[in-house]
Amino acid sequence: MEIYEKSHLINEILRTWNYYYEKFPLYLQNSYGFTNQFYSLFELLCQIELNGANLLDSFALFDIDKYKKFMNQYSDNEYKFDILDNIAKIYGINRSFDLVINNTTYNLTLNNEDLLTLTLAKVILASFEGSYESVRYLYDKIQLPIYIFTEENSPTVSLYLDSGKYNINNKENIKLMFEAGMFNLQSLGIQYKTNVVNISNIAIWDSTNKDQFWNVGLWSW
Repeated sequence: MEIYEKSHLINEILRTWNYYYEKFPLYLQNSYGFTNQFYSLFELLCQIELNGANLLDSFALFDIDKYKKFMNQYSDNEYKFDILDNIAKIYGINRSFDLVINNTTYNLTLNNEDLLTLTLAKVILASFEGSYESVRYLYDKIQLPIYIFTEENSPTVSLYLDSGKYNINNKENIKLMFEAGMFNLQSLGIQYKTNVVNISNIAIWDSTNKDQFWNVGLWSW
């Protein structure tokens, strides 16, 4: 099965599904979930019609600011960027979906930037290794000012999205996904509470180096 007949950046043989499918052992050929996921990668490869440098940029999700500029080069529609949509599908993410929060159903349709945030979060969640550093890495990478509060000898973790540093009024979908726990790193026995609040209204980090360090001060209430 050929996806494209015309001249293409990717070599013709690499755009034939059977080239990959026949390399799978028999048990993977019969694995519905595996072949579907791999076929998503194959479709993505075949749909890319960029030059060599931009081909690499299309996968560089971890530089979120650079990726936003990259998207804007190829799409003037904030609700359409095919490359990102196909990458998202690999992680089981659709641009439009329903969320149920406190028995209320919300219908979400993510713009390009919100879809990028969720996709990058899912990529990192897929390789979570259980440390505080990996939690902090996630929230720093997706550029959300989320503070983590734990209690000694308690399985409860409180997450606060600081609306004072993040214009949540223009990011209702991000707020809803946060409240639904879609940015939570799941760990055995941990229970999460999520809150959206202007941190400066309830607490101030008392440190002369507050912008650089989080371990040389304390919260003033």
